[in-house]
Amino acid sequence: MLSGGSAQWLSRSMDEVAAFHQNLTRRLQAYWVYRSPHKDVHIDIAPVINGAVACDEKGNRITLASTRLTSDLSGQFEHRLVIPWHMLSAFCRHYAEKLQATPDEIEAVEVRAKLLNPHAEGTADALSESSWRRCPIQEDHARHVRVVSDIDDTVKHTGVVQGAKQILRNVFVLPYSEAEVKGVADWYHAMTDLGAGLHYVTNAPMELHSLVLDFLETVRLPVSHLVLKNYPGGARSLLSSWFEPAGERKRANVVKILDDFRSSQFILIGDSGELDLELYCALAAERPAQVRGIFIRDVSSPATLNNTAFSAASSVDKLPEASAQKTAAALPTAPRSAITQPPPARRAEASEPAFFDTSYPPRTPTALDLPANKYANEATDASRSSRALSEQEIRQAQAFQTRLNKATSMLPRTTVFRLFREGGDVQDTACQLVRELQSGTRPADRQ
Repeated sequence: MLSGGSAQWLSRSMDEVAAFHQNLTRRLQAYWVYRSPHKDVHIDIAPVINGAVACDEKGNRITLASTRLTSDLSGQFEHRLVIPWHMLSAFCRHYAEKLQATPDEIEAVEVRAKLLNPHAEGTADALSESSWRRCPIQEDHARHVRVVSDIDDTVKHTGVVQGAKQILRNVFVLPYSEAEVKGVADWYHAMTDLGAGLHYVTNAPMELHSLVLDFLETVRLPVSHLVLKNYPGGARSLLSSWFEPAGERKRANVVKILDDFRSSQFILIGDSGELDLELYCALAAERPAQVRGIFIRDVSSPATLNNTAFSAASSVDKLPEASAQKTAAALPTAPRSAITQPPPARRAEASEPAFFDTSYPPRTPTALDLPANKYANEATDASRSSRALSEQEIRQAQAFQTRLNKATSMLPRTTVFRLFREGGDVQDTACQLVRELQSGTRPADRQ
C-alpha cells in the first residue's frame, strides 16, 4: 500500500527507483562535510597544455602560482587571483624546454587545496588535501551583447513555487534529462553562436556548484561564468535558501556583472517565481542603455491556461512580426499602454514609491483592475480542453497579472520584454535582438 508522496513513483520500474536512490545519495554528499572555520588553506595552481599537465623531470606538477588563504566562519573562502601576462610569459620562458608553449596555449589549470596544520606554522604541512581539479580557461573577448540567466525554473525545473518536496525531487532525485526546460539548450547555443557572452546567476547554495555544472554539461547547455550564493548557515540552508526573498540577494551579483562589463548590452533571463520579473524591470529602468531585453519564464500562471490567453496586449518595442508570432499565445503579457506611452507626470505632493518593491504578490486580490468576466470566459474555454479553473487558480493568475502590470510599467521603450514557457517560444525573437544589438540596427536606437 502506497500513499502520499510515494504514489508518484508507482509508474517507475525498480531499476529507475534504484537509480533515483543513487542520485539522492551522490547529490547530497556535498552537504555531509565538517566545517573548518578560521583555518589556513594553501592553494596550488598548475597549467594544462595540449591536454596534459606540465610536469618536471621527476613527474611532479609544475606550479604556475600558489597562495595562502584563511577560511571564514562557515569554513569557506573566496579569492580572486590575478596572474599578470608578463609573469605568464616569464613562466613559459623559464620552463621553455619542458613546456614548449606560449601563454596563450595554456588551455586549462588544475587546482588543489591543502588544509594546513596549525601546529606547523611557517610550513606547508597539510592535515588534508583535495584532489587536483581541472578548470578549463574560457577566454572572454570584448562582446557587444551578454546574457545573464537564472537557473532554477528558468533552464531547469526546480519547482520553487511548488514547495520543498518538489524541490527535493527535482534537484536531488530525478535524472537531469527530466529536469531540463525544453528548448532552452538550443536557444542558448543559438545566442552564444552569434557571439553573445553568457553568465549564470543563481541563488542556489554554493554546495550545489558541482551539481549545477553536472546538470549544464548533461543537458548540453553552454558552460560559462557561474555565480552561486554563499549561505553561512551551510547545510541548514539546503531548502531555506530557495524560500527566502530572492530579489535583493540576486541583485548584487547581477549588478556586479553589469558593472564589470559597462560597454556591453544585456539580455536578462529569469522566471516569474523568484522576483526576477521585478528585479530585471527595475534594473532596466535604472540602466536603459545596458538592459536591452528581458525574457521571463512563466511559472506563475495556472497550468490550465496553457491553451488560453488571459491578456491580449503586446510587449515593448516590437521585433519583426515573424519572430513575435513564435511567442506562446498562452502567456500573459504586459499591457501595451503601460510600456509604450510616457508615464503621467507625478504631482509634487505625491510620495515616491519604493523603486524595488518586494511585496508581491498583493495580499488583496479583490483590488485588481481586471475585467470581472474575463476569467469566467476562459474558465469555460479551459474546461472544454481539460477542466475549469478553480477559484485559487483564478486568484493566482490575477496576482501574476498584477505583478506583471506593475513591473513592466517602469520599462523604458528601448527594452524588449517577452514571456515564455519553453525555449522555442522566444528563440527567434532573442536571436534577432542579439543581431540587431551587435549591428546597431535596433529601430528604437535609430529613433
